[in-house]
Amino acid sequence: MTISKNNLKIYNNNNPPKIQLGRKEDIQQKYDLFNSNIENRTNFLKKIKNEIKKNNYCFHLNDFPYDVEDDIKHYLFWYNDEKYLNEFISKNKILTYWVNNKNNLSIKEINHAHIFI
Repeated sequence: MTISKNNLKIYNNNNPPKIQLGRKEDIQQKYDLFNSNIENRTNFLKKIKNEIKKNNYCFHLNDFPYDVEDDIKHYLFWYNDEKYLNEFISKNKILTYWVNNKNNLSIKEINHAHIFI
């Protein structure tokens, strides 16, 4: 079920979702395949870590976005130091953002936030 702007705004960094939000079926299949392939996952994490080493953070469109309305873009912001996330949030116009609770993290190795614009 597609998540509207109003429903998405319920969530924020003080109130992240307690469950994993849904994806379109084809995106969920790609996500499951990615997570089941250790080599792909390892290479992806190396790429993100290298980007963070160079720039202190990595910001990109989510390859496996939640099923949100077409005019909403789902990004990921990867970081080592939360100050870079806070700086980014303060300088950019966003709809909402959050860091998932530990029980709802699929990638635990690198800090990251979900950002919606």
